[in-house]
Amino acid sequence: MKVPQKRLLATETRAVILEAIQTGVWTTYMPGERTLCERFKISRPTLRQALRQLENEGVIANHQGQRRSILKRAVERSPQEEKTTIGFLCPTNTKEMFGYTSRKIAAIEHYIHQKDLNFELHVRPGCYTRSPSKALKTLIDETRIEVWILQQTNREMQFWFQKNRIPAVVTGSRFDGIELPSVDVDNAAVCRHAVGLLLAKKRKSICYLKSIKTLPGDLQSETGFMQGVKSYKGVRGKIARCHNTPEGIERKLDAVMESVDQPDSFLVDHTSHAFCAATYLMKRGFRIPEDFPILCRTESFEFAFMRPSIAHYSRNTQELAIRTAEIAIKLAKGEIAESKSVLIIPDFVHGDSI
Repeated sequence: MKVPQKRLLATETRAVILEAIQTGVWTTYMPGERTLCERFKISRPTLRQALRQLENEGVIANHQGQRRSILKRAVERSPQEEKTTIGFLCPTNTKEMFGYTSRKIAAIEHYIHQKDLNFELHVRPGCYTRSPSKALKTLIDETRIEVWILQQTNREMQFWFQKNRIPAVVTGSRFDGIELPSVDVDNAAVCRHAVGLLLAKKRKSICYLKSIKTLPGDLQSETGFMQGVKSYKGVRGKIARCHNTPEGIERKLDAVMESVDQPDSFLVDHTSHAFCAATYLMKRGFRIPEDFPILCRTESFEFAFMRPSIAHYSRNTQELAIRTAEIAIKLAKGEIAESKSVLIIPDFVHGDSI
């Protein structure tokens, strides 16, 4: 029996890279050597041997200190490759996301496939930095995506896509000065409504317990909360921002409860805040909702299993997904030239906590 030769691995690697180039996985530049080694689970000497073969064939060119450029690729494409491809960019794997987000991505993918288009999910945490230009350029060079759907993006990412005129739709809210189309819940309207509900329960001092994050949706929520508070006389409102950890939430609750203007009710941002606030208060002998009503801005199926159950707002995942996918498809067809922002009102779900 023959022993496998290293040169055969290099030849096989060369074939795999060539196929990727011919099918458009990479179109302008090759990924860096470290990325390729990790992707193919090979050593750097083996990779370089394969790349030298492609250089000798005139497929790629090696530039000292830079990534290798692609010189030629096959122009014939299969019927599957001829389809429009819509990419979804996110910072984490779907297994690590909240249930709502993973359901939304699945619904978007299903809708896009129903329209006989391709869908690609790209998890690129390296793009989610304050200086994302290099990582985003690499992503665009390595993929063949007609339109991007952007999840949980910061200001710099949104600005980069706008500046470079790359078709994209933001799933979430956009920052000031950004004109990319977007689809999100009307966070300001939710918080204004929440203030009204708590006031109907004769509450006059409301604390909005939320994350320290400053994404557009978070800022809009704060704006809506304060608008609701200011629209009523004799009502006080406080925004308490905290780190999204059990310790961070508890420290913030300690500070709020020990303050001179102690609240008499809570609007909370997410599931973690609702659980921590409810258990924190009950552990100290307070009753919910008699002493402190709690209302959550977002949803979790687990709220129904709490006693008391948590009143909250439920986003229509299917509607959000379809509206997002529809805009992406229209962008791919060149049917949307103007900025378009879609805001969807979620449903209020009654609970025993108010």
